[in-house]
Amino acid sequence: MSKEELKAADGLSEDELIEEEIEELAKQNKKYLRPKEIFAYLLADFIGGSSNPVNMQFYWMNFFNISGKQYANLALFTSMYDALDDPISGFIIDRTRTRWGHFRPYLVIMLPLSMISVFLNYTVLPGLATTQQIMVQLYVTCILGGLAGSYGSAGGLMIYFITPNPNERNWLMTIQQFFSYFSGWIPSVLSVVVTYIPRMFPGVRMQNIYRNYAYIFFVLGVIATIYKFLNTRERFPLPSRKEMKEASIWESVKFAVTTRPFLVGIIANVFGGLQGNLRTSSENFFWLNNTGSLANGFLASLLTGLPKYFITPFVPKVIKRFGERNVYIAGHLWAAACFVIMWLIGYVPFGKKRMALNVIYLAVALTIMQIPNSSNGVAGRVMTADTFDYIEWKYGVRSEGLVSAANNWFGKLNNSLQGWITGMAYQIIGYVALKDQYGNLIPQTSPRILKGIWMIFALIPAASKLLVAITYMFFNVHGKFKEQMEAELAVRRREKLEQQQREEAKAPPQA
Repeated sequence: MSKEELKAADGLSEDELIEEEIEELAKQNKKYLRPKEIFAYLLADFIGGSSNPVNMQFYWMNFFNISGKQYANLALFTSMYDALDDPISGFIIDRTRTRWGHFRPYLVIMLPLSMISVFLNYTVLPGLATTQQIMVQLYVTCILGGLAGSYGSAGGLMIYFITPNPNERNWLMTIQQFFSYFSGWIPSVLSVVVTYIPRMFPGVRMQNIYRNYAYIFFVLGVIATIYKFLNTRERFPLPSRKEMKEASIWESVKFAVTTRPFLVGIIANVFGGLQGNLRTSSENFFWLNNTGSLANGFLASLLTGLPKYFITPFVPKVIKRFGERNVYIAGHLWAAACFVIMWLIGYVPFGKKRMALNVIYLAVALTIMQIPNSSNGVAGRVMTADTFDYIEWKYGVRSEGLVSAANNWFGKLNNSLQGWITGMAYQIIGYVALKDQYGNLIPQTSPRILKGIWMIFALIPAASKLLVAITYMFFNVHGKFKEQMEAELAVRRREKLEQQQREEAKAPPQA
């Protein structure tokens, strides 16, 4: 019976009907995840979060000796290529039907391609001597990496359908966010290693330390990914073959981009890319050149990460109390204000001769700025899940692969622009790597270059955070509307699963 027929039969008002639907949802609020499954998911995520030792723009510009303009063109080409591939990969992923599901197989299928990409990321092939030859290798590397990422991203979608219980899903996201802070510490420690090991043992090269770290963690990542594949499962009913045939690439992308929460996310990603790409790429540049040592980044990270460990356990309660949208907006407004204040004060308030005090000040300022980061990380992922739910509620088909591909498509176009801007920013300020006799990096001294790096590090993220906060004020999946939507989805999913079970029971047994 339809909602109107039920209401007429039972004499229920609209509010009473919503309350009954919410109660129905609460009855199904059981736990699905097994301890081994949780461990497998967190282990793979932890290793993956620890696997990248250095920002690739920093690595390629300093050790492969490419210019900012060459990196800009590389980023533009790579993102445009990925943007063309993503709709195709999403279409294929959504139509994959195996006994392991349609997302889980891609955890392992792309591992060989990823291996080749990681190797080429950190090692110049023998015989390549000129910058032009090295650029050809990097173009090939980025194509292979983009292809592996387009299909490998299916594994990342598992967080949204590993359990049909939204509270359990949000809890897993929070735990994952908490463990991700620990995974970030290992690459931070590496900054100390690459700073002091070459000083203690002349002849040891920074580049070799970064490269060996990347290879070791890739092997560990392969082991963790296979373990995740063997110990996790999908728990949402798969779309029927009829639904998959009806959902074309164009229609899926069309309904995705005409969906309000999806559009809000796309626009916010454009603004967020200013902070994500520019500031992330600037961190190693900043600590090395503006403070004199990459190790200062690790010293700062010891302090900046502390609030996350204390705040993250309370994030689910905060989100439940205030709503993920409001938490996300408040966190970005806070960060924008902190960045502006930090920019106005400058990075050497105690003078260049008291760099230790300057580093302490920077660590404290960044710690205060990052207080809401743990809640932002969880709230952002919850809103992504809300967007998937909204599309399923509105259109009746949960096409995570194509919706994610559409999101990635716009994200790649955005990244192509942001990546180009990031490379050109360092070209404009005239950055050139300075090295000692062993090929290890030493700090820049040009005031113009140092001022430019500081602007990229602090001022641009302030504008980015503010624009993201304003954009998410238009995100409409929250409050009572979200509660009603989740209640209706719970009923639909149960009915769909029961229908599939009846159809399977009627189907003749295979010989």
